Amino acid sequence: MTDPENTNPEQEGKPEQQEGKPEGDGAAKALKAERDARARAEREAREARQRADELERAERVRAVAAERNLSDQQAGFLTGDTEEELAASADALTEAFKPAEEASESRRTRPKERLKPGAVSSAEPQDLGAVADDVLKRW
Repeated sequence: MTDPENTNPEQEGKPEQQEGKPEGDGAAKALKAERDARARAEREAREARQRADELERAERVRAVAAERNLSDQQAGFLTGDTEEELAASADALTEAFKPAEEASESRRTRPKERLKPGAVSSAEPQDLGAVADDVLKRW
């Protein structure tokens, strides 16, 4: 039976302290080990959820890229997490990088340059013999 004078409300229900050993030394180690194991398990679960989320996003990106006929390099530029956000990003990407002929119908051909040398008058000579005589006279 316990002595009423030595009764401590904090120690009620706890095993009595053995002489020479601090109370609960083994229990403290077990508690610490349990807490460490729990923290490790929570960290591993968090890392597993993160890897699963990354894999799910990669699968969504692959599906949207395949649907929109994007290359792997183009798919790397897609942003967003949901399929709708990825699809909007893919549409914006393809719109921004359309080939020139699709972007504008008016630019189908290259403009033709009408270059004229500066030493020749704007009127084209009619008689090449007259031009040759003119050149020989200048010498």
